[in-house]
Amino acid sequence: MMNYTYPIQYPSEIMFNWLFTSDDVDDEIDEVRIYEISVTNTEVGGSDRCVSCVTTNNQVTECQSCTSGHILSNNTCIRCPKLTIASRVRPNDPVPTICEPCANNTVTDDGVSCYVPCAQAFDGNVEYDLNPISIISFHGSKLFTQKGSGYFHVFNTSICGQTSVTCAKTATSDESKRSKFQMKIDSKLCRMGTVPDQNDNKTSVAYIDDFGEELLNVSLSTSKLFPALRSDYNLSDIILVYRADSSSSQSSCSERITYLSLRCDHLFGDDNLNSTIKYKLQTPNECVTGTCDGCTFHFLLRTPFACPTCDENKNGYRTFFGPCKFGRQEVRKIPYT
Repeated sequence: MMNYTYPIQYPSEIMFNWLFTSDDVDDEIDEVRIYEISVTNTEVGGSDRCVSCVTTNNQVTECQSCTSGHILSNNTCIRCPKLTIASRVRPNDPVPTICEPCANNTVTDDGVSCYVPCAQAFDGNVEYDLNPISIISFHGSKLFTQKGSGYFHVFNTSICGQTSVTCAKTATSDESKRSKFQMKIDSKLCRMGTVPDQNDNKTSVAYIDDFGEELLNVSLSTSKLFPALRSDYNLSDIILVYRADSSSSQSSCSERITYLSLRCDHLFGDDNLNSTIKYKLQTPNECVTGTCDGCTFHFLLRTPFACPTCDENKNGYRTFFGPCKFGRQEVRKIPYT
C-alpha cells in the first residue's frame, strides 16, 4: 500500500490522471485499488468535506450564501449580536458559523470586521482622539545584508478607523510577466523591505510581509520593555496587539505578534507647536530592530496625539503649576485615571 501526496500551490484548474501497468511476472490478475482521495487546506470558499448550507427548499441542492455579518445555524442565516463578527471555525470553512466578540475597546458596524474608534473613552474612562495618527508609517534602524548593502524595514499601520493600509512590492521584469506573485498586501499592519537604489536615488521594495491580519487586543497599560521616564506623564500607554499568520512565508514562525505602544509625549515646546513631527519611534534596548526572534515585535511611538483630551465635565483633571522661569510658568493638566 502506498501513500502519494501532491501540493497544489496556485488557484488554477488541475487534472490528475492515474496510469497503471502490469509487471507481467505471473499469470495472476493484477488489481489496483484507490482507497481514499482527500483534499486538505482549501482556500476560503472551497471545501474539503461535506458541509451544511442554506437551501431555498428541500429540492434545491445548491448552497445559498448568508449576507455579511450573518452566520449559518440550522439552515437559517442569523445576524451576529452587537460587538461581534461572523467567523469561521476553521479558516477554510465555506461559511461563517460562529459569532466572535470584538477585541477590547473595538467596535463593529457591519458584523464583518472590528476596528478601533479614533475618538473614544478607552475602558470607559479617559477619552482620547487618535484621528491625527489614524494612519502612520515608521521605520527602524538601518540594516545590512551579508554583502554590506543597506536597507530599511518600513511599517505601514492603521491605528484606528476602518481604513486599511497597503504595502506594495516593486515588480521585477519576471514578476511582471507572471501574475502568481503577490505584489500587494492590504492589512491593518504590514512591512516593506526597502532598498535604496544608488543609481537614481530612488527606493525599491524588495519584499512585503503581512503583520496585521487580526487585531487581538487594545488596552491601557505599560510594557516592561518601555519603562516610563521621569519626564513622562503618569499615564498608561495605549497598546495595540496585532497578529498575522506567517506559516506560508520563509519565516520560521507560525505567526507574528506585534505590540504597538502609543505614549503621551509632547515632543516639543511651545515654540514649535506647528512642528510636522507627529511621533518618535523607540524600540527595546536589547532588540534595536523591534524583535529579537523575528516572531514577536515591540514598538513604542511617543506622540502628543496619544495624550488624553481634557474635559473637566467628563473625566476631570488635576492642574499642576511649575516654577516660574524667565517670566514663564509651566501649567500641566493631567486627567484622572
